[in-house]
Amino acid sequence: MFREGLQIGVYTLIGKLGKGGFGEVWLAEKRSPFVTKKVAVKLPLDEQVNFEAIRQEATLWEQASGHPNVLPIIDADVYDGQVVIVSEYAEGGSLSDRLRREGRLPVKEAVEMTLGILSGLEFLHSRRIIHRDIKPQNILLQGNTPRLADFGISRAMQTTVVSSTIIGTDAYMSPESFDGKRTVQTDIWAVGVVLYQLLMGRLPFPQEHPSERMFAVLTKDFEPLGDEIPEALRRIVARALAKLPENRYATTSEMRDELSRAHVSLAHPTLVKTEVLRFPAGPTISAGPPPAETEKVTFVKSAPAPPETLPAAVSNSIVTQIAPEKEAVREIHDFPAAADEKKTAPVETKERSSLYVMGITGALAIALILFAMYASNRKQLERFTDDAGKYGFKDSFGRVVIPPKYDDADTFSDDMAAVKLNGKWGFINLSGELVIPLKFDNKFHFSENLAAVQLNGKWGFVDKKGDMKIPCRFSDFGYFLRGQAVVCLNGKGTGSCGIIDNTGKEMIPLEYDNIYEFWEDLAAVQKNRKWGFIDKNNVLVIPYKYDTGGFFVNGYANVELAGRKIRIDKKGNEAGAVNANGN
Repeated sequence: MFREGLQIGVYTLIGKLGKGGFGEVWLAEKRSPFVTKKVAVKLPLDEQVNFEAIRQEATLWEQASGHPNVLPIIDADVYDGQVVIVSEYAEGGSLSDRLRREGRLPVKEAVEMTLGILSGLEFLHSRRIIHRDIKPQNILLQGNTPRLADFGISRAMQTTVVSSTIIGTDAYMSPESFDGKRTVQTDIWAVGVVLYQLLMGRLPFPQEHPSERMFAVLTKDFEPLGDEIPEALRRIVARALAKLPENRYATTSEMRDELSRAHVSLAHPTLVKTEVLRFPAGPTISAGPPPAETEKVTFVKSAPAPPETLPAAVSNSIVTQIAPEKEAVREIHDFPAAADEKKTAPVETKERSSLYVMGITGALAIALILFAMYASNRKQLERFTDDAGKYGFKDSFGRVVIPPKYDDADTFSDDMAAVKLNGKWGFINLSGELVIPLKFDNKFHFSENLAAVQLNGKWGFVDKKGDMKIPCRFSDFGYFLRGQAVVCLNGKGTGSCGIIDNTGKEMIPLEYDNIYEFWEDLAAVQKNRKWGFIDKNNVLVIPYKYDTGGFFVNGYANVELAGRKIRIDKKGNEAGAVNANGN
């Protein structure tokens, strides 16, 4: 429909920038006899347009403009029958594009990027605007400056392409968002996810199946940050990703202030705090009384100070007062006095043997730690492409572990990754060994030691040895999750859907039009366009009467009945309405 060179009002389309549930985004030029200006133009499709909703969203975006970390709207109008929403063009692309190129950012840059995001959000919140869709795709870059975009524009469109919106954003949704609630803390959670992703190059909840990820967000802790991440940043991420909104930062300014303090220490990397335990002093230390047997001493590694700021020497110890966090920290360098060195008695053979054993033990401990770091690092392989567009894998230090030679590749899951060559898919392990031959037409990643694969239009499941554990006979399927997978013989809506276990045995007969996985011992099932709930014995516990199904989490499920979104308990009793706006 849209093409390069097409003139829409005063805008000439130059090239497509992206496509989504809202329509398409194009780079365009606004030309005049005196100047040509590049802009980004959103072009919703005709069947998706709700004019009143677009007017409201454009008004909202106009109110949000006026801050360096917010991308301003330029125009929203109808030209030649086509709705256009025009904003400034960010030449740096999106933060998502940068992450795709670089994997993750250096710690200091990640913090600075997040500070800009929080600054823009603070501006929005001061105008009582909740973004509700913070994610790298909606953070555009002009140089190194992040600029927030897309304040719910996609929600102004009438579209049935639900997956294009939900799958792209649920990775950044807070627990309460799954109940339709949106607050300041919702945006703070999303910023916490983005900060984690900038630091680690992956999501804090890496599950790929939406229902699996939702369950993890609601009930599990996020994947631990790497050991290289400073403790201050660990605390900030943990608080931003607290399950309960009241346990997160109360405001974006509060999070920004704490992150700013962490940035100060990152901006001065020579101030590195470590803590050790001081044991009884040996005979070579003569300055003052010996410290307590387990006195905690904080050492601060600092750059040489100018002469006028050098601390005074006390006996043969140097004590420096440094207060980067409003507390005094001692720097102690103990030097043996020359006289003490001469008087020191030789170490006995037994003592030398003990020191030797301690040295060997320490060396072994260091070797084990290094091996553990190496093994852990191997499990964090990241995809990359070379100049020829071939896929390979690097470790988190940027070293090439698996050379680029594949036409396509997935990320590692369960220590296995799908790769494609000459139109066929197979699987490799962390060493790059092709464990499962390149013979499948399509695939999905490993989950619980099984991966879905397609042959001749039908789906089955293989194990990590490549053995076909469940024959290819299904037209639709779901991932294995807690020992169960949804499958359909002839497609959804045909009365052939049920649940199998990891041996292929039918846990629930293939007799439903649609079915969800079991959550809290109940599963939503559909027959004759109505949803109910069954238990694991295939007994109908809650009758068929709902327009939509749902998952039970913490004893409740969200369903829709006669146009109302409601919560029900496990007996089918209504437990209150669900407001999609969170009010």
